Amino acid sequence: MKKLHYIASALVVSLGYLTASASAIIVKVTDADGEAIPYASICARTIPSDKNYRSITDCDGLFRITSENTDSIEINVKSLGMAPHNSKYPCSDDTVSITLYEDAVTLSEVVVKGSSYGVVERGDTLSFNPERFSDGSEHNIGDVIKKMPGMSVDEFGNVSFQGQKVDKVLVDGRDVLTSPESFINTLPSDFASQIELIGNYSEGSPSETYMTDSRNALNLKRPPQKNQNSINLAAGGGICSKYQSENSAMRLTPTQATSGIVNANNTGRPLFSMMDWLRSSGTLQGVMNAGEARLSLSTDEREMLFPPVNEDSRDAALANFTYTYDQEEHYRLNANGIFYFTDSHGQSQAIQEYIGSKLTNYQNNYITRHNRFGTLNISNHLKGDNQWSLRSKTSMSIGHNYNTSLLSNSYNQILLNSSDETSARPFSVTQSVNFERRNAYGIFFTEANATYKSSEIHSFGDSYDNSHRLISASAEISGGWLLSRPNWHGNTLKLSARLTYKYTCEKNEGFQNTSVSTTWPGLYVGAMKNKGLLRYAIGADLFFPITHVEAITTIKNPTMLFQPKIMGEIWFSRQHRLQVKAMLTNDVNDIEKLSSNPWQASSLQRKLSSNMTRPICRTFDASLTYRNMRLFDRLTMLGVAAFKSIRNDGLCNVSNDGLLQTSIYGDGGGQDIFMSQILVNKGLGRLPIDLKLSSKFNWTSLSVSSFNQLGKLITSEPTVTLGFTTRFQNFPANFDCSVYSSWLHQHLSYSDMKSTTTQWGASIKTTFSKNRWNLSLTAKYDCAYDGINNLRFPDLDADVRYKFGSRHEWEVSVTAQNLLHLRNYQWDSSSVTPIMAAYTTYRRLPGYLLCSLSWHL
Repeated sequence: MKKLHYIASALVVSLGYLTASASAIIVKVTDADGEAIPYASICARTIPSDKNYRSITDCDGLFRITSENTDSIEINVKSLGMAPHNSKYPCSDDTVSITLYEDAVTLSEVVVKGSSYGVVERGDTLSFNPERFSDGSEHNIGDVIKKMPGMSVDEFGNVSFQGQKVDKVLVDGRDVLTSPESFINTLPSDFASQIELIGNYSEGSPSETYMTDSRNALNLKRPPQKNQNSINLAAGGGICSKYQSENSAMRLTPTQATSGIVNANNTGRPLFSMMDWLRSSGTLQGVMNAGEARLSLSTDEREMLFPPVNEDSRDAALANFTYTYDQEEHYRLNANGIFYFTDSHGQSQAIQEYIGSKLTNYQNNYITRHNRFGTLNISNHLKGDNQWSLRSKTSMSIGHNYNTSLLSNSYNQILLNSSDETSARPFSVTQSVNFERRNAYGIFFTEANATYKSSEIHSFGDSYDNSHRLISASAEISGGWLLSRPNWHGNTLKLSARLTYKYTCEKNEGFQNTSVSTTWPGLYVGAMKNKGLLRYAIGADLFFPITHVEAITTIKNPTMLFQPKIMGEIWFSRQHRLQVKAMLTNDVNDIEKLSSNPWQASSLQRKLSSNMTRPICRTFDASLTYRNMRLFDRLTMLGVAAFKSIRNDGLCNVSNDGLLQTSIYGDGGGQDIFMSQILVNKGLGRLPIDLKLSSKFNWTSLSVSSFNQLGKLITSEPTVTLGFTTRFQNFPANFDCSVYSSWLHQHLSYSDMKSTTTQWGASIKTTFSKNRWNLSLTAKYDCAYDGINNLRFPDLDADVRYKFGSRHEWEVSVTAQNLLHLRNYQWDSSSVTPIMAAYTTYRRLPGYLLCSLSWHL
């Protein structure tokens, strides 16, 4: 026993000696505000062992030193822009907190000589000077933004930076625009004296700390002398009964904001975008455990949001009103309402060559469309010092679209005239609640969503009369943890559970109802890191689906679904990144593909009962993205390559009896999509000239079936645009020149049917600015060849503006677009379907000549 006692005593003494001889200190470096300073230079020397250590702090401002036989450690810390720190610390301290203070020197005078690019980078924010990118010919703030390096604005007002959509548009740092796309196309070009792109934008929710994809926000900073009210009124009219009106008003106080726009035109300028509909109707929702987008549009919604290209007249109006109450950092209320209407007309002539029957049909089509849409949204956000967050949103929308089509067909010396009318009344209501709470181990989150949608559709013609109703309801609840600890070096573990229920029903008069109900319980496990050079997000969903389809006797229901997701990113800097993504998702096919009820869509189209037995489709997405922006070299680059593969989304077998086309859905089907894009903007040395290169390539392989003969419809479309822009400041003229070429080719694999449309063109825009005058003239030349017709369209755009008033608050302008085609403007295209090839000549919206008067406060 004594020997055992001596041995145990010796072990205790040895263990104490070893513990005392190995010392570890964790050094945390912060600034005066307590924010961690990453990549600070560390030099440490142990005393008395006199060992030296050199390293940098990690993304959390931490550095660990371990040494034996050490009484104290001398630490020297340096960081750019900070005063150096040097001090000794005893090894008895486990953690040492070091605060660095800004090393600033006040100079009496600084003189800087050089040329400014118009862009300044401050941390995560890029600050643009609009005056450096504006030549006076811009109609709205969106026209100014699209000229900035890396920025793009589409016709609907959606803003993107280096291919990534801007999530928020702020005014003086405040989120007061619920529908920013409409305001981007309405606010005057001089609305902002400074435009900031804010990276890593946060709305104050704790979970935003763990976002893998950075969110961008665009901040429109008004001139300092602007008061809290902003009013902009503009209206004009011209020949051929053309008119246009754009009006906006905004009032900002420290706690409240009210804004509204009322726009109307018949020039074809878009007023309403798909994003407006998705926000208001609740159609676009985030999958809670992955943050991916789900998009499902019914046939009547697609008719309203994607008007055809053969419109030759369109009257449209939009009213959008928003009220925001913001109580500092604790509570935010937002209420928004939208009303939109459009009336349009179109006509086209087509030569249709049917593949199987060798039938040639000559068709004239006259169509009118009437769309009405209204929505109301109310959202609340409670915040508690970045420790907890409670959100709720209620959305309701209602719409009505009515279409009339008159067809005149001629084939085999037979004349066939028909008329079709369709009326649809969509309605939806959505409620969502989200709660997050930060604790010592990370963040606990829970979320619940509920959506109800219905649409009453009535189609009738000379020989048919159908009515049916689509109803869908869904509910989803989830909860989980975002686990993170200081010694995990920025890595986060995500665990969540989710329960989703969906119900969709199609009710047809005189037929048995078809309904689809799905219950998907699931688990999610993942890990992520969103700081430092190497960033990643990896995880997987595991679902156990229960799917029931009424009116289908045999259902092949999978017992388990696996959805892996992976993202990796090399973050050289905020403006220089390389990212790769891949994910696999599963979803239930649309009720229209699963329905057992026949449906007469028009006089020439009918759908038979579905033969599908596998209701779930699978989608694989992968993408590679490279972004680079170097202000010193005036270089902006974006490269994207993406691939999508969809399987079992329903194989549609199409056949025809004369002109009557019959379709029926069955198992199988799918499509493969490849897309690549390259955007380059490069300044030419020290000259105020920017070179621009844009290249896109789209390739699609779609599974099709005609008379039970399987095949592929392959479509490829490359497009290249090359140009340059000048930005002279002391010269009254600037130039914007570009040339483009595109090639659309379609091929049906089981026949020799092919279609090729080639387009090319060039444009030269010259702008003169002098005092209060601005004149711009654009010469355009477009060519197209579709295999039959060779079209050439020279055209002119012109714009003359004059500002007057003591503060230049008044402006009179004369604007012309497509001046050589004010009354008639037609275009040709060719296309291939599973049973025919069509050569179509359609009327486009003609040009216009307007005289307008505007006033802004």
